[in-house]
Amino acid sequence: MPKLFSNNNKKFLAQIDKPERELSKFICENWKNLFPSLTFITSEFPLKGNVRSLGNNGRIDIISAWTKLFIIIF
Repeated sequence: MPKLFSNNNKKFLAQIDKPERELSKFICENWKNLFPSLTFITSEFPLKGNVRSLGNNGRIDIISAWTKLFIIIF
């Protein structure tokens, strides 16, 4: 179960029972507050080719950038 950290009172919030899609949406919608030094680029970026045969799900959850570096979250 994932834990969330409260930026207001600097404490961990109770564990939550939310699907990954909801958590990803929350992160994307609150990107500037969560990661102010990173630039949000896109979410749910589809990969081309037969990536499922390699055990991948066919998409990148979140792509962001920091200066000249890309940060990729699966």
